[in-house]
Amino acid sequence: MTDTPKYSIRRRLLLSDGEFNRNRYLLCFALNISDRTLTRWMSAKVNDKLDISYEHLKALGAFFNCSIDDLINKNEQETAA
Repeated sequence: MTDTPKYSIRRRLLLSDGEFNRNRYLLCFALNISDRTLTRWMSAKVNDKLDISYEHLKALGAFFNCSIDDLINKNEQETAA
């Protein structure tokens, strides 16, 4: 079992200009999601069954100015194959 986050949301929030909590609030507001939902997304691990919908992944990509692929951390075994 790996502790690798499934999505790079937390890292991108930390790297964004401004305060982490403010950026977190702005992301929730922009995507019209609850803080609990964002917490679940950031807590998901690579092998977890939780998946973010395509529409939300597109919105996250627009918010962070990146591609959907940049948001998803691949399983190390998948990338080695």
